[in-house]
Amino acid sequence: MFLSYIFWDPPRVAFTIPFIDHPIVWYSLFFAGGFFSGYLIAAKLLCSFLKPTRENASKTAFTFLDHLAWYVFIGMLVGAR
Repeated sequence: MFLSYIFWDPPRVAFTIPFIDHPIVWYSLFFAGGFFSGYLIAAKLLCSFLKPTRENASKTAFTFLDHLAWYVFIGMLVGAR
């Protein structure tokens, strides 16, 4: 018998934390993965654009990147709701 359609209904829960019985859903894993990979890419680009001889500029730039990461994280939480 040939089916002429595809029924796509993946499970919403990726896994459950055993001790507190809390489900972790797929979209939260994708949010976290996107956030961390974006942070790593931004840090890599920042390292490639800064010269290693300018220690003070590098420290200031990474402080800015850390603050930016917090703002993006808070915006992600507010925007997701």
